Amino acid sequence: MRTAIIGGPGCGKTTTAHLEFPGVRTYSTDDVKHLPWADQAYFWLSLQYCPGPWVLEGVQAVRVLRKGLRVDRVIELWEPHVELTARQMGMMKGIKKIWEEIKPCD
Repeated sequence: MRTAIIGGPGCGKTTTAHLEFPGVRTYSTDDVKHLPWADQAYFWLSLQYCPGPWVLEGVQAVRVLRKGLRVDRVIELWEPHVELTARQMGMMKGIKKIWEEIKPCD
């Protein structure tokens, strides 16, 4: 099973990955913050060639899905567990907008 955990800042993506998927290889989009912003999503596209199980989590995960990463399951987390800054609220709004554009129809 290949899983993406998407959501805004402070919504528990990393915690959920570790609690719900113990022992499963977890990748965080924060791991490539050293790359230019435009290149970060493309870095993770190579995951589609890796057999599962694995989990990709982080605020960039929705951008990776938009670029074409195919997963078996998407977990959405939208309720922050901490008070967000104005910048983080803007990030949340952008992430939700992307997800609304690309999410599969139910």
